Amino acid sequence: MQKKEEYIYNEEDLKEIFEAKLNRKIKDLKLRQQNWKKKLRRKIKMSRAKKTRKAKMKRRRPFGRS
Repeated sequence: MQKKEEYIYNEEDLKEIFEAKLNRKIKDLKLRQQNWKKKLRRKIKMSRAKKTRKAKMKRRRPFGRS
């Protein structure tokens, strides 16, 4: 079996790698936060639409489906 050559990282390389990882994490978190806001907004919109639909039905038939 051949022994793998171990690459010795110098400090600058390590810093770059670490920064890249950090930036990716930050980017991911920001995206997630945006998606969360969008989802919330959509939920509110949907619930509002549902309420107006219900109100319309009530105006048409005040006493249910009889």
